[in-house]
Amino acid sequence: MYSDSQTLDNSNTAIATVSETSLGKINIPSGRTYQLTGLWCGAANGGGGTYRLSVDTYPQANFKYMMNGDSNIATLANNITNTNITIRGPAELEVLTTCLSATSGKQMFNVQYIDNASPTN
Repeated sequence: MYSDSQTLDNSNTAIATVSETSLGKINIPSGRTYQLTGLWCGAANGGGGTYRLSVDTYPQANFKYMMNGDSNIATLANNITNTNITIRGPAELEVLTTCLSATSGKQMFNVQYIDNASPTN
């Protein structure tokens, strides 16, 4: 068991419309369980908006949150959203954002989790 985190971003691509955009997917391997403990998401230009987690094994879940700030990952420590979501693999976690401004540029997402993996050696 160990703590880890992953970051996804849109490679500084401007969003042309106010619509839901995928920042990417995180695969949770078979035999592993990720306990999500913290979430953070931000968008440049003060656009703000919402983000949601789409987990293929929990289609009924509504993991939707307000963005925490701008896209500067340095603001993460002070603005993280504490969570307790357990996802058992194999599963796919997709992060989708909806900005309030069509001109928002960079978007970033960070997830902190505990990987309850069994020893492999």
